[in-house]
Amino acid sequence: MTIFRRVCIGLIIIGAWSIFTRHDASFDTVPFPAAGLTVKLIADVTADGDYFLEASMPKTNQDTALSEETVPCFLVVTVTRDDTPSITNEVASLSRYAEYGFAGVQCYKGGGWHLGKGEYAIQISSRQDCKAAVSRGATLTLEQQTTHITEHFLVGILYYWSSVVAFCAGVLGVIVSEFRREPKNKPALSQNAP
Repeated sequence: MTIFRRVCIGLIIIGAWSIFTRHDASFDTVPFPAAGLTVKLIADVTADGDYFLEASMPKTNQDTALSEETVPCFLVVTVTRDDTPSITNEVASLSRYAEYGFAGVQCYKGGGWHLGKGEYAIQISSRQDCKAAVSRGATLTLEQQTTHITEHFLVGILYYWSSVVAFCAGVLGVIVSEFRREPKNKPALSQNAP
């Protein structure tokens, strides 16, 4: 039983380590800059791919259908990484592409970059006032362009759930081994029966 118990403890350690050291991509969210202002966000990219600038802002109407809308703006976006030269692009407009109806938030996208793994500093400067975005309290972030399920997504899901299963199996195994453990000092049975 001690070997089974040790295997279960090993599963708990491996599962917990895998769950708590998992590292997903993270992108800062910053307010949409008004004319003449600059904001900076940090993007920790964990998978090569195409990325775009996303602006999220509250809905202004109660339409249930997602209609096309383009918001004119003039942003200068500079993407910098320590070991590569910086990339500077101009974004002239943002196009609506998604909506979270339950939250009343619409998402707009613009620009596009192919980024490799690493940490990037992204500086966004507004050259003219984008009243539609600034007045609605828009925020900016970076998002990965996903047109289909990628192998990184599938591997990430498999890795996470196998870690959860290993952790739970280890905990369950330790609990079962505790209940099945025999006491070390059994009381002696009396030979004298009445």
